[in-house]
Amino acid sequence: MGYPRDYKANDDAIEYNADNARFMNNSSQPNTYQHHHRRLLTARQVQPDEELTYDCFSVHA
Repeated sequence: MGYPRDYKANDDAIEYNADNARFMNNSSQPNTYQHHHRRLLTARQVQPDEELTYDCFSVHA
């Protein structure tokens, strides 16, 4: 997945997401959250075989 590095700067730089977050799905009630714009942490106990979800509209805000 590629996306603008900083959408506010509008400098045409593209960042490529090569970490495991590319396997996560968007949710309006995610079980993870972004801490200090760096790490994704679980918001609650995640069960075995439960998919990891996050709110993709809040990650780069």
